[in-house]
Amino acid sequence: MRQLRAVFGKALSKSVEAFREIDVEELYPTLSDSQKKNAADMCKQLIANMRDNMEREFDEIVEKTRVCEQLNTLDKLIVQQSKMKTGGRRRPAIGPNPLETLHDKILDLKRAKRDALSKKLAACQEEIKQLETKKAELSSVEKENNRNLTSILAKVSSTRTA
Repeated sequence: MRQLRAVFGKALSKSVEAFREIDVEELYPTLSDSQKKNAADMCKQLIANMRDNMEREFDEIVEKTRVCEQLNTLDKLIVQQSKMKTGGRRRPAIGPNPLETLHDKILDLKRAKRDALSKKLAACQEEIKQLETKKAELSSVEKENNRNLTSILAKVSSTRTA
């Protein structure tokens, strides 16, 4: 069981490493510094939460599927098989590999987490597009206001000099 936990720990670290390499500034160069910091903090929290959930779910899966018992049974079968003579005796049937089952469940969990993060990312990207549109509209209004103000100041100035 110790080896299984070690393998899971390595796999989890590799999975989480991929998310740590996300560069918020590179993905969203138009964000303000505070928005970039908030986004980076959010990514860190998501990674920590994802790691905690995966570890908790791993323990639940191990408990529900009785992996320890199955690994012990597998060890006994391997020992028995190595002691058996191959001449004429049937080898005991071995059931599904618990490591493969666990691996499949972990992959399903990773896919679900990735899909949830992808949806959240899409929502954030949509919000950024909307904000950029509003920014462009405000910039246009600001330019128009500046032109009007310049025109008014020019008229006032010409009136005073006349």
